[in-house]
Amino acid sequence: MARNPILTTLLIASFAVGVAADARAQDPAKPAEKPKHGEIIPDPPQAVVMGTGRHRYEWVSDWAKLPAGMTKLGPTHGGIVVDAKNRVYVSVNNENVVLIFDADGNCVGNWAKAQPEWGKQQGEHLHGLCIKKEGEQEFIYVAYLGRKVAVKLTLDGKLIWEIGYPKESGIYQDPNAYNPTGIAPLPDGGFVVADGYGTSWLHIYDKDGKYLKSFGGPGTEVGKFQTCHGLCVDARGDKPLLLIADRQSSRLQHFTLDGTPVKV
Repeated sequence: MARNPILTTLLIASFAVGVAADARAQDPAKPAEKPKHGEIIPDPPQAVVMGTGRHRYEWVSDWAKLPAGMTKLGPTHGGIVVDAKNRVYVSVNNENVVLIFDADGNCVGNWAKAQPEWGKQQGEHLHGLCIKKEGEQEFIYVAYLGRKVAVKLTLDGKLIWEIGYPKESGIYQDPNAYNPTGIAPLPDGGFVVADGYGTSWLHIYDKDGKYLKSFGGPGTEVGKFQTCHGLCVDARGDKPLLLIADRQSSRLQHFTLDGTPVKV
């Protein structure tokens, strides 16, 4: 059975509510109920294994060793990424901004001092973290939902650049309508930003951060979105494609890297 810290952490962040409910349901005296936001979930009465075939993973509830005085991670909705040294970066939406763990779950750092203005208000969390190696260095790209910008950062949280709403697109009469939820670096050095909590448009930029075009927009037909939430470059086929979560429509859509619909 796999004991992969990357996927173990991802499973803890993504499936805590469902697993806790399943575990409680095993005891007829304790009917299943949804934990409250931020509640510490007790260990299930028996080992919990998720997945099928080669992709089977065991819940390891004590993997992450939190910093002294910290009793819970808090919201981790912003994302989890792993660097080439198997360090795990977890968005925590508090004064730490991002916690960094080694492969054994030891906390080895945070972004608390990277940008002094970050994390001062609840809800200013980073969103849609992704990581990319460029030359010999790795960078983290983020949709910073609370500040309505897309940012590129070093692994210790230092800002390389930030880009606000794409005025050139002509889509926005009010800049506050822009609420980015995801970002995906492209193979040529450019990137795509998803305005998932705003207009459901996606915006393509070149490697220098210059706006190129937009695609998508609100709707239910193929190529349109009801909350284009998360996205990534899917390199499994002959040609890389953008894989985009159309959340409210409960579907995934594939696009070419220039925004042409391919399949659902």
